[in-house]
Amino acid sequence: MSGAAAPGPNPFPFSGTARVGQTAVTTLTEAIGFTLTQAAGFVNGAGSGGRILAVVGGPGSGKTHLAAELHRLDGDVRFVYLDALLDGVLALYRHGFVRQLDLGEAVAAVSRHYAEVVAEELGDSPFTAELVASLRSGAADPQVVVEEIGLMAGRLRRTLRQRLHALTGDESLGAAFALLLVPDLRSSVWEWLSGNPPTAPLRERGVTASIGDDGLALTAMGAFLKLFGTVGRRLMVVVDGLDDPLPQRVRPGFRRLLDMCTGPDVFLVLCCTGEFLRSLGQDVRQRIDTTVALQPLAGPEVEQLVHDHTGGTGFPVELVPEIARLTGGNARWIIRLCHRAYELAASGEVTPRRLRRAAEQVMAGSIAPDLHGEISRILDDEGSPYLAGIDVDDREGARADFWIAVGDDGAGCAIIVSGSVFQSAEAAALESRAAGLHKIPGQRVLLVVNGEIAPDLTGLGPSFDSVPLLYHPATFATELIELVRRMTRGLEEERERRLMREIHDAVVRPQAGVQAKVQTEALVAELSQRMDTQFLAMRSVISGLVGAPDFGRSPQPLPAGLDEHFDRVLAAVTGLTGPESEREMVQRALSMDESGRAQRQAFQDPGLYTGLGAAAVLRVLLVWLRENVARWCAAVSVPPTAVQTDQLDATCKIFADLYTSIPLSKLVVTGPGANAAERVRHRDTLDVFAAQLRQLVLGAIAGSDAASAAEPPGLPAARRRSTPGSGEA
Repeated sequence: MSGAAAPGPNPFPFSGTARVGQTAVTTLTEAIGFTLTQAAGFVNGAGSGGRILAVVGGPGSGKTHLAAELHRLDGDVRFVYLDALLDGVLALYRHGFVRQLDLGEAVAAVSRHYAEVVAEELGDSPFTAELVASLRSGAADPQVVVEEIGLMAGRLRRTLRQRLHALTGDESLGAAFALLLVPDLRSSVWEWLSGNPPTAPLRERGVTASIGDDGLALTAMGAFLKLFGTVGRRLMVVVDGLDDPLPQRVRPGFRRLLDMCTGPDVFLVLCCTGEFLRSLGQDVRQRIDTTVALQPLAGPEVEQLVHDHTGGTGFPVELVPEIARLTGGNARWIIRLCHRAYELAASGEVTPRRLRRAAEQVMAGSIAPDLHGEISRILDDEGSPYLAGIDVDDREGARADFWIAVGDDGAGCAIIVSGSVFQSAEAAALESRAAGLHKIPGQRVLLVVNGEIAPDLTGLGPSFDSVPLLYHPATFATELIELVRRMTRGLEEERERRLMREIHDAVVRPQAGVQAKVQTEALVAELSQRMDTQFLAMRSVISGLVGAPDFGRSPQPLPAGLDEHFDRVLAAVTGLTGPESEREMVQRALSMDESGRAQRQAFQDPGLYTGLGAAAVLRVLLVWLRENVARWCAAVSVPPTAVQTDQLDATCKIFADLYTSIPLSKLVVTGPGANAAERVRHRDTLDVFAAQLRQLVLGAIAGSDAASAAEPPGLPAARRRSTPGSGEA
C-alpha cells in the first residue's frame, strides 16, 4: 500500500457485511482456502462426494463472505443459501428453502423414482432389457411406458408412494411427492410443500398434516435433499447465521436433517458460532465430517484485505498494525473502520489521526449523548447520596467524576467516566487516575466507558475494582446499580471489621484484670468471627481446591500426534485463564502486602467464584479425558470392536455433556492473560477439539495419517501457521 491520496469513490462497503449473489472482495486465508478446495472438489466431481462441514467463527469473521465464494463456484450443482437469521426454522423453510427449489426439478426427481419402480416391475427379462435400460437412464417416461404396455398403474403408484415414504420417513411427504405426477394436483401439492394447509383433494389422498412447526420443516428439508440426492441431482446447501444455541426441542429434527445429508450428492455447509456448535450435543456433532475455525486476520492478511479493496492507494502500509490492533483482526470491523477513515480523508491521505477519529466514530456501538446526566439520574433514583466532579482528596490526581461516600471516615466509591479507549496512552492516563484514588484509604474505583475499548487494552481491569462498564442503553442502569451496591457493601463490611479490631486493641491492651481481659477477648473474637463469615467461607471453599491439575503427560502414553492435540487444548485453557492457579490466588489473598489487599477486593465479586469454579472443572475434565483416552488407546484392538467403540463413545459423551455445560464466558483471567482476539482463538481451539474428539482418537489409533486428515485448519499443528485467518465478514 502506498501513501498516495485516496482517489475516487470509497472502495470499502459501508456495513462490511457480505451478501450472497453480490460482488464482494474476499481475502483468501488458509481456512477459507481449505473450505473452497473441498467444495470445488464436490462441484467438479473430483472429490469424495458429499460432506457436512461446520465453519465456525464469531460475528464478522468471514462466514458470509465464504458463502458468497461458494455461490460463485461454477458447476452442475444447485446452490441453496439459507439465512438462519430469519424468524425460526419454519420461516427459514417457507421463505428461504422452498423458494429456491424448482417444481419442474421436483417432478423430474419423482419421475426418476417412478421409473425405477416400473423397471423393477418389468424385471430382468431379455425381452424388456432395452426398455428397462431406457427407464433407468431417463430416456423413457415411466408414465408413458405404463400406459402403452398396460401395466397396473394403481398398484405401481402405491409402490411409489411406499418407496417415497421410506425415503423421507414421513407418510404425508411420501404421499405428496407421489402426487406430483398427477398434473391436476401438482399445483396444490407444491402449495402444500410451501407450508400451506392441504386442500380437500390432498386430504382425501392421505396428505393431512401441514408443515406447520420446526420439526416438520426440518423433516421436509431433509426429504427434499434425499429426493434429489438419490436420483443424482447434486445440491450444495449453505446455512448461514447460525449464531444462537440450537433449542433442545429442535435438536432431534436437526439430527434427522444431517442424517439425510450423508449421501454423495449433498454438500452441506453450516456457518455457525462456537456457541451453536457446542449446543448440538455429541450425538449431533459426530455427524459433521469436518470443522473449520475462522480466526482473526493477522497483519499480512489485514494488509492484503486493504490492498484488495484499494488497489494499494490511499492507506499507508505503516497503518496496518494499528488497524489490526483497533479491530482485533475482525474483518467486518476492518472494513467499517477503513470505510470511515476513507470518508474522513476526503481527497487527502488516511493519516493516523484520521484513523483514530474513524475508530472513535465507528467502533463505539452504543454512545449516550449525556452519560454524566444519565448516571446522575440513575444514582438519584437509587437514592445514593453522591458528589459530582469532586477532588476526593487534596492530593494530585484524586479527582472523580462521581463519588459516593460510605460511612463518615472518608471511604467511598469513585466513578471515572471516559470516552472510547483506543490508545495505550489513554489507558495509561485512566490507570494513573485510578492509582491516585487508590492512594486514599478506603476507596473503590469503577471505570465507565461511553463507547468501546480496543481489544488489546484488556489490562485496564486490574487497575480498577471491577472490569470496565461499557455503556449499553438496555442494561446500563441495572449494571451500574449492581456494581455500586457491591462496592458499597464491600466497604461497609471492611469498615465493620476494622472497627472490631480497633475495639479489640483499645480494650485488651490496658492492664486489666485477667478475668475481664479473657471475657473481652472472647466477646471481640466472637464479633470478629461473625463479621468475617463471608471471607472465611470463601477461604475454606477456595483453599480446598487442588489448584491447577497436573498437566504433565499421562502415565499411559498417547498415540503419536494425539498428545499434540491435548497439549494445544491445555495451552488454550491457560491462555483463557492465565498462568496462575486458584490455590495461588487464595494464597496471595491471605498475604498482608498490597497484592493481598487487591486480591481480597477481587474476592468481593460473586462472579469470581463462578469463573474459578468453571476453570477448575475444565482443567480436571481435560486431565480426566486425557487419562481415559490413553487407557482406551492402550487396550484397543485395530480396528476397534463394537464394544470398544461404545466405550469410546461413552467417554466422548461424558466429556461433551460436561464441556457444553461449563460457562466458558465466565472464566476469570488470573494473571497476565490473552487479549480479546487471542481469547476468541483459544475458545475456537476448545470448540473444534470437542467437536472432532472422536475422529481424532480413531484416526490416531488407526496408525495412519487419519488424525492429520481429520484435523481442521482451525486447530493448527506445529507445521501450520498459528492463526489461519478468515476472510471478510
